[in-house]
Amino acid sequence: MTTRTETNSAFLFPNERILFQIKEGMCSRRCVYCYEKGKASKEMPFEVLEHGFKMLKSLNIKEAELIGSEPTEYSKWDLLIQLAKENELGLTVYTSGLHLERLDNDQVKGLIMHVMFEPDKAFMEGVMKLLDRGQFIYLRVNFDSEALEEKNIIHSFLNQLPARYHAQVSLKYSFTAKTEDPALKFTDIAAFKRIKPEFLMFCKETHSLFPDVSMYSERPIFKCCFTPEEREDYAYAGLDSRCNMEYTVYKDSLIGLCPPVERLIPKRKIETDSQMIRSISELRREMQKLAKKPSFEECKSCEFSQDASCQGGCFSYKL
Repeated sequence: MTTRTETNSAFLFPNERILFQIKEGMCSRRCVYCYEKGKASKEMPFEVLEHGFKMLKSLNIKEAELIGSEPTEYSKWDLLIQLAKENELGLTVYTSGLHLERLDNDQVKGLIMHVMFEPDKAFMEGVMKLLDRGQFIYLRVNFDSEALEEKNIIHSFLNQLPARYHAQVSLKYSFTAKTEDPALKFTDIAAFKRIKPEFLMFCKETHSLFPDVSMYSERPIFKCCFTPEEREDYAYAGLDSRCNMEYTVYKDSLIGLCPPVERLIPKRKIETDSQMIRSISELRREMQKLAKKPSFEECKSCEFSQDASCQGGCFSYKL
């Protein structure tokens, strides 16, 4: 489920988004499994952000997402919000909820929030204030290679949230180990199948307790891991095998796909509107070529191999 605009502009497809990586390096929360761990602390120059937002306006793009450790710790956050307003740009912000007060403005339309701690009363009051504004929260939840450690936190969050807000929340689940150890990532279909029983149990329990909270997969689900009956019985869990395309703008005015795919598809320069249009078209075509190649041995004999929406598995799992 999504509340976002169905079409952004003439050259973006409905399932495509523009992201800006405005921060690098760990935020002040300093979680031990942060993917930014070990990176030098850097941020996008404001002039790059300014130029990028202006390009989106000229291309009639009304939405963008902010990523990169904790975007609300961007040193010129207030100027960023004013810039978004000037360019009529609605923002969705990836956040741990560290600075909810900085998200309390009309330009922020939604949050993609990863809550990694037991939410207290003050935190939930801040969340409800944002929901009262009409914002939407995509609550991220990760399955690791052994168990769903975040279930209790997620259910505590939803238990403390009055039912009237539940329709404004969606669980955005992913299958990634909270570690940089390659051995613990979901790198094959067998690993996915091992976690499937617990995942389905979590979906069933969550749907029973919070029926108005929607769910969908952040990354494509392997169709071959589910029977037709399971896909029907758990339709509410958003067992989506399609791949959303996210184009990320970086601090050096380059645009690219997700970091794992970057190894195969280089970033492109975007200094002008025409360069952005051309770069996105090229990235899309290159990704479509990759999608025709099975990611895993199992995909070569899979009964869904001819289904383009499956794409042979998500490349970020394999890479």
